[in-house]
Amino acid sequence: MKKSVLMGEMFKWGVLTAIIAVAMPELVSAQTGVNALLTDVTQEQLPVFPYILNAVCYVGGAFMMVSGALSLKKHAENPTSEPMSKGIARLLTGGAITAVPTLTKVLQETVFTATSGPADYTGFTPSF
Repeated sequence: MKKSVLMGEMFKWGVLTAIIAVAMPELVSAQTGVNALLTDVTQEQLPVFPYILNAVCYVGGAFMMVSGALSLKKHAENPTSEPMSKGIARLLTGGAITAVPTLTKVLQETVFTATSGPADYTGFTPSF
């Protein structure tokens, strides 16, 4: 008895779906809306992301370097209260974070290009 009730419910929802598909095809073809949304995101909003990432890296790196310099100053005033390694680590971390945009640009121009250099060397172009 349960199986026949389940089959009746499935049939009822199938008929209802078919009626909606015939009566309102714009609801069924929602793929065009999704495609328009994805096109908008990838072509208009996503190209801004590298600039945001660059700004975050530069500001974060500068913050870490200033923090490292202040830590080294604190070490110079009182060597027992602040270890020197903490200031040096912050300076190196800040430098590494600040270098990320430059390194990604170099990587993009050397590894992910079809041609590079005067010898017309074919670089690695990833294919997805």
